Amino acid sequence: MTRWWPAPVALLIMATALVAGCSQTLDADIRDESGVVVKAGSVPALRLRVGDCIAVSQTGEFETIPVVPCNERHELQVFAAFEIDEVDFPGDNAVQSIADVRCSNEFAAAFGGRDDFDEWGVTNFTPLEVGWRELNDREVLCLVGRFDGFNTIDLLGAQ
Repeated sequence: MTRWWPAPVALLIMATALVAGCSQTLDADIRDESGVVVKAGSVPALRLRVGDCIAVSQTGEFETIPVVPCNERHELQVFAAFEIDEVDFPGDNAVQSIADVRCSNEFAAAFGGRDDFDEWGVTNFTPLEVGWRELNDREVLCLVGRFDGFNTIDLLGAQ
């Protein structure tokens, strides 16, 4: 059974503020050659990838987010990503609705029917209007985490 994160976690919003060129190297020292996080650190929100594990969730708008290797204590893991196929920004409510439905479907496809996922929930990071206009950011990140808090499981590696 898929459950949604209770507020305020379900209201997580990915910030799409302009990221300075130097921030693109922020995650170079915490990722290996294949892009996997190998040590704790912060990455620009726009550089999160499928498979990344987020140490502690954040609410509201943010430019960086703390990540850790997935075998270390973390709250959420990015398990899917997709682009919204709209030219004009459809509005915050429409973006959130698209993200909620699609991430729920992605969760069901990846983890559905497994009894060991009854205590897990789905949330998402969505683009803001400013990022949509100025950075062409259309990406939604789908995240999964335990209702009762932290874990040390790499869900994508455990499938």
